[in-house]
Amino acid sequence: MIREIAKELLSYSRETLGPDLRAVTRYNRDEHEPIYTREDVPEQIELDEDARSMFRHPLVRMQSAAQELSQYHPYLDELDASIYSYGTVTVVQFPITDEDGIIVTLECEGDLSDGFVSRCKSIVSGAD
Repeated sequence: MIREIAKELLSYSRETLGPDLRAVTRYNRDEHEPIYTREDVPEQIELDEDARSMFRHPLVRMQSAAQELSQYHPYLDELDASIYSYGTVTVVQFPITDEDGIIVTLECEGDLSDGFVSRCKSIVSGAD
């Protein structure tokens, strides 16, 4: 199911973002699976075991923290997406379950409009 949602997000992201799309990745608590990686973007970074353990679950932890925050602030409702902006890359995380989700990575200059995020959220929620 998550792989199919990721492929649909990939199709929409390619159409909308064009060459600004860097990658679409499915993840869970234990692993990640690249669904698409732009040709000039390294697909995997080799890390030793210590580095892997340090970076293994950062997005799952961030997602859990955001969901915990929403328990104390009921007006926040459910977590639908998180956006992280770095120097050269923007990362949009769409949680699907407590441990699974999809990440769309794009160039910082990419068109990350409300419409893009809203449409992705509707694809993830199955409202499409």
